[in-house]
Amino acid sequence: MNKLLILLSLSVLPLFALSSASYAEVYLRYNHAGYSPSQPKIAVLMADSEQRKKSWSLKDSEGKVVKKGRVGKSLAGKTGHTAKPFNYYIDLAGVNQQGLYQLFLQDKSLAEIKIQAKPYHALSSEILTHLKVTKSGTDEALLHPASHMGDQQALLYRTDGPISEGRWKQDPSKQTVDMLGGWYDAGDYIKFTLTIGYTAYYMLRAYEENPAFFAPNNKFAPPNKKGELPEVLKEAKFGLDYLLKTHPSENEFIIQVSTAEDHNIGLLLPQDDKRDGKREALSAISPPQMGMAAAALALGAKVFAAQGEKVLAKTYQAEAQKIYKRARMPDALKETAYEKKHTNDLYRDTGEADNMALAAIELYLLTQQQAYLDQASKYSKSAGAGRWTSWCCMTSSANYRLAPFDKHAKNRLKKELLHYARYDAKEGNIWGAPMQPTWAPLIGQLVVASYGALASQDKLFSRKTNKTVDNLMWDNLDYFFGRNNWGVAFVASKQVPSSVKNIYSRIYKITGAYPTGAVSEGPGGRATYESIKQWMDPMEDDLKYEPFNTSAQIFYDNSNNFQTMETTIKLQATALYMLAVASKGMQ
Repeated sequence: MNKLLILLSLSVLPLFALSSASYAEVYLRYNHAGYSPSQPKIAVLMADSEQRKKSWSLKDSEGKVVKKGRVGKSLAGKTGHTAKPFNYYIDLAGVNQQGLYQLFLQDKSLAEIKIQAKPYHALSSEILTHLKVTKSGTDEALLHPASHMGDQQALLYRTDGPISEGRWKQDPSKQTVDMLGGWYDAGDYIKFTLTIGYTAYYMLRAYEENPAFFAPNNKFAPPNKKGELPEVLKEAKFGLDYLLKTHPSENEFIIQVSTAEDHNIGLLLPQDDKRDGKREALSAISPPQMGMAAAALALGAKVFAAQGEKVLAKTYQAEAQKIYKRARMPDALKETAYEKKHTNDLYRDTGEADNMALAAIELYLLTQQQAYLDQASKYSKSAGAGRWTSWCCMTSSANYRLAPFDKHAKNRLKKELLHYARYDAKEGNIWGAPMQPTWAPLIGQLVVASYGALASQDKLFSRKTNKTVDNLMWDNLDYFFGRNNWGVAFVASKQVPSSVKNIYSRIYKITGAYPTGAVSEGPGGRATYESIKQWMDPMEDDLKYEPFNTSAQIFYDNSNNFQTMETTIKLQATALYMLAVASKGMQ
């Protein structure tokens, strides 16, 4: 933690001031949100020409040189990970005094580096602000009134034909269910139980790991009245209360409200949707969604009991146990229920073992009943060690929670984290990204970062391994805040320079509101982009990102680009979790 590395992609001008890449040959890439005194501080030099042996210096606010050196050997040429032919690290280890610094390459000032005690606390309430924009069925939503009130009588739909085909039809009884509430998943107005469960779970885990990050004495957090819940728990409760509705009877479990038809309603605010009152509630006894819901409710019971909310905690516990038990019955589906859209599958989670393992270990931590621990170990063994982390892949989460009780789960977690830490290290991955880009892997990066830091904080492994996996946090935290090919921070915040602003969202596009706290999907795989770009309208500003795209990865801050600039509720919660865990490591 005493390293002050700065991955330098050194820029004579900020990225957004450039009208052409040919006007500069060095580009600075660093953490725009700032650094705490104790964390590694890494600056990169991406350059069009050789910079080796050039002098660099770091000066404080009075112009005093506090660190200096010479640029070393280039770490990589132009690769799928790097956009420029020369790439260097600069180590600023030992610069830990709070303040503002200027980084120079020879006599050229490249950037202002900020060191402060709590660099990320202000973002906790901002990230929650965007979640409030996605709220459905309540007048507590931001930027729109209560919407989709007709979800109180959502039309019950069942699978139509083989589960693998993802087709649905209305139940002949024309039965309805009350599915009012919840969060809209992304730029659309569909509600998915899988992602609502995921979002509630990671908000609760963020609070559980670092309650001080959300405490009233955090000057950035909204003030609480005496006995009032912290803002993050109020928001998590909103999701949990929706999950309470997902299992209205023994043979019903609602996995989704509304369908891909939502994508055809045009550009309108949620309260103007003419499908309101006609929206579908897709029902299936589908273990992946049920496991995620049960995990969130079980954790919610534990967290809210600690807040003195005993009645609410008992309600969450009872529902978690009921959903988990039903998912384990012999007639539960053997493959995941989902909706197939003509272009893609909507949240088709191909395995249940990881989610069910997570549900089982959370129920054990809540109740201390040995049967749950035994089941968690069995499910976790079946899921194995993951090589990919996202909304679909919860092995790291389950293995981490199970690690204190199961040495095999701990070893699987170690195997996973070391795989991520070593990913493409010899193929130009100077950023420390833990997995290959496909759609938009930022969510996985933030999850992996969190578990790397937690494993290190808990001293789960050897000293050497703990240090290796701890770097996953600092590399990916910096990547999130601008130490990447594009020099962009992937959260919309007026407090963070060079942060995204053009979120793919009907609500922001219509209202023109600044998308405070919205986290973009981030860089995506070029191959995927090439296959779908015909559905995205370009913007003039796209041109300034082209010089920094690689043969494998692209990024555009473009409100029409649903690959890189859509934001999802699960990504909001994951970012919150990473920042809470990172800040815990700075205390």
